[in-house]
Amino acid sequence: MLEVCKTALKTFEALGCVVEEAQPDYPLEPVWRAILRIRAWQQGGGLLALYNDPAKRALLKPEAIHEIETGLKLSAYDITAASVIRSEWYQAVRQFFDRYDYFIVPTAQVFPIGAELHWPTEIAGQKMETYHEWMKAMLLVSMSGCPALAVPAGFDERNLPMGIQIVAPNRRELDCLALGYAYTTAANWTNTRLPSLLAS
Repeated sequence: MLEVCKTALKTFEALGCVVEEAQPDYPLEPVWRAILRIRAWQQGGGLLALYNDPAKRALLKPEAIHEIETGLKLSAYDITAASVIRSEWYQAVRQFFDRYDYFIVPTAQVFPIGAELHWPTEIAGQKMETYHEWMKAMLLVSMSGCPALAVPAGFDERNLPMGIQIVAPNRRELDCLALGYAYTTAANWTNTRLPSLLAS
């Protein structure tokens, strides 16, 4: 997956971009823990009425119950602490953009999964702690508050697609779209790699 995404970076270089490997100066683990708390508080709160009705609770999927029950264990102090980390992460990403115009990250940690699978429980030998950990790259970007645009990166040997996110500074949506347009025009995936149902 990483090789497909790294290959996509060559298109940016062909456009004249200077590509460097870098990340905001902030540890990712506390941000991830804050994401889990804020998500449980927000998602769980919206589903709590269904959870409190036993007939409706029986219809909820396990992932929804996980969010609700995680949220129920949180205190106001937990949410405040997570919000402080979110603010620090926002500032770290803002400072990152003092040096860089954009950053590029994968859209997920795995290629598309089968519909029968709730979520990947392991990636590259690493057990996933929660059902959303395989979306960590996307959730870290969401936590930054920055605009992001998902574009095609390429395909694996099974012909499964992978994407990358073009992330621009806060309130720079138009810049994000402009680079996305330049990239997708240069990569030309829609003309060079038709989906199998359209190619036949």
